[in-house]
Amino acid sequence: MSVEAMTIALHHSRAQGTAKVVLLGIANHDGDGGAWPSIATLAKYANVSTRSVQRAIDELQVLGEVSRGRQQGGTARTPDHLRPNLYAFTLTCPPDCDRSKNHVTDADQHRHRGAKPAASEPTAPAPKPAATDRRDLAAQETATARAQRLEHPERCAEHQHTDVPPPCGACARARRVVEAAEAERDQRQRTADAERLRAERAERTRLARIDIDACGLCDDDGRLRNGLPCKHDPALVERNARGRAAVDAALAGARA
Repeated sequence: MSVEAMTIALHHSRAQGTAKVVLLGIANHDGDGGAWPSIATLAKYANVSTRSVQRAIDELQVLGEVSRGRQQGGTARTPDHLRPNLYAFTLTCPPDCDRSKNHVTDADQHRHRGAKPAASEPTAPAPKPAATDRRDLAAQETATARAQRLEHPERCAEHQHTDVPPPCGACARARRVVEAAEAERDQRQRTADAERLRAERAERTRLARIDIDACGLCDDDGRLRNGLPCKHDPALVERNARGRAAVDAALAGARA
């Protein structure tokens, strides 16, 4: 049992719900050689199914708080075909962590080991963080999560740097998540394109109606008496009359 690992998990883990309980279960078994609790044991701790525990471990790997070595746990006497998975508790304190306020103190460690703690002077209670401090912490956690985006989101954390990943259920779930996100993005793009085309058509219709209302040559449908589309040019009739007169004069001269 590692009291320090459990305390770090309580104060600094970004996991929630079942994933955090599973992380505490792994920290409870953590030792110098890592931890290898069975999936059934972790499921009993969290009071969930084994599938939920497996999904929680995948989430902890994505968060970078646990690493998993398949069939690498157990003792020297454990047969190879019965070896459980080995979990390494990789969550650490941030550089600005004040261990005297929210972590295991030397006195707590002495009590855990059965020794009598040394006397210490009373300290003032730590002030509660202001609202702005909480917002800053939330912003830092968001930035950290953004910085830990996976290079290959279609794979699980364990196979990020594997050239040819083997068949893996976590990778399959990651691929389904990526495919669903891509499908949703394509649907949003199609919707945006359709909205843009509708807006362009509506604008063309509005401008055409303005030209028709201002034109005295065409009907309400924008057509001339001969049925041709109107160009809404006020001098069009006069130009057409001059053109016809010039053509008639030329024909009369040719006949003469």
